[in-house]
Amino acid sequence: MKRCVVKVSLQIIPFFLLIGCLSPFTIDIENAGGRVIISGQISTLADQNIVEIGVTADEARLPFPESNAIVKLHDDEENIYEYYKNKDKPGVYVLPAVSGIPGKTYFIEVIMPNGDVYQSKVEKLPLSNGELSTRYEINSNSFIDSEGILQTQPFAEVYATSKINYAKEKRYFRWHLEEAFMILETAYPGARGLIPPPCIIIQATEPQRIVLLNGDEVNPELIENQLIGKRKVNWAFYYRFYFNTYQQSITKEAYDYWQKVNIIANQVGSIFDSPPAKIEGNIYNTTTNKGTAGYFQASNTILDRILIHRFDLPSELPSYCDYDIFRNPFVNPYPKECSDCLSVRNSSRERPLWFE
Repeated sequence: MKRCVVKVSLQIIPFFLLIGCLSPFTIDIENAGGRVIISGQISTLADQNIVEIGVTADEARLPFPESNAIVKLHDDEENIYEYYKNKDKPGVYVLPAVSGIPGKTYFIEVIMPNGDVYQSKVEKLPLSNGELSTRYEINSNSFIDSEGILQTQPFAEVYATSKINYAKEKRYFRWHLEEAFMILETAYPGARGLIPPPCIIIQATEPQRIVLLNGDEVNPELIENQLIGKRKVNWAFYYRFYFNTYQQSITKEAYDYWQKVNIIANQVGSIFDSPPAKIEGNIYNTTTNKGTAGYFQASNTILDRILIHRFDLPSELPSYCDYDIFRNPFVNPYPKECSDCLSVRNSSRERPLWFE
């Protein structure tokens, strides 16, 4: 069986939902400012209906998130649904009350503040997915720290076992690993009752790792112990830590596109990590008929979730933000997020229902 696991490190950045199956390489490009980036999906899981919009900067820095657009979803029965702005994440739009229906076709319409209208090509949501179960192991791995020193530390590695039925249609898959953890701000003496609710951080785990399968090349019915991603064990595991593994059944067009993106782009995070290369997806300007960076896909998605408590780990973890009476904050100050956890990227005080 041939599976594709990609780890790349390049000088350019891709966008949301990149998928590929190529070897690492480096490529120089000329970044142009003012280019619209639109990426996202409609999914069978309503909380995964996400669209991200940004505009590239003139230099090699993060694109500017665009939070004043209007994003509409159209289906083949002429129903129209509007994505809502995510108040905690600029440039992110969500559609939490609608689940994509297998076999139906969808496209999005994006109206920018300047009046430009963008539209995606029609995508058919795949008919079915499969079965998914996940597990984790704690293993020691080597990594380079921020000072360039080789360190050895425990890592949590997540493995998936998938059962796939190819009876209805050809399948093209992507596995995506997400993590969620909590930060409690430091409760200094006398601050009782003044400590705000904790922050929940939900983000991609090791987003540069891409795991996918091309149903045109291989048709395995069982994929066992496939490494989906790994994460350094640190203070983030102190309270409770979740791994969410998403198994996405996507169209051949989406699969082909994300493979092409990886020829010239590096998967290192999200749409907001840096200006992307000039690669066109299935989204175009309806006035000029010119394409733009990004892709809107229809995904049949299933989820398996793992909860890890610090008591499940082989070694003791630092408390990080817990108040320590013997700690001199002037000599050994608490990290910034211990007094303002919303300063952490992808943080929110809104706790998902599944985050117990």
